[in-house]
Amino acid sequence: MANSKGRRRQFGAIRRLKSGRYQARYPGPDGVMPPAPFTFETMADADDWLAEKHSEIRRGVA
Repeated sequence: MANSKGRRRQFGAIRRLKSGRYQARYPGPDGVMPPAPFTFETMADADDWLAEKHSEIRRGVA
């Protein structure tokens, strides 16, 4: 499903919480979507964290 800008996220998911902060989740090796260990003030911060997590997983570091 596309977001409001018509683009689909390639890795993970970001949702806005009632508090106004953002929660990032990513697909783990077992198929479960664990959340980031903390929330983010902006969507861009959450997106940057997901990009770093994706890189770690591809390199085999995470």
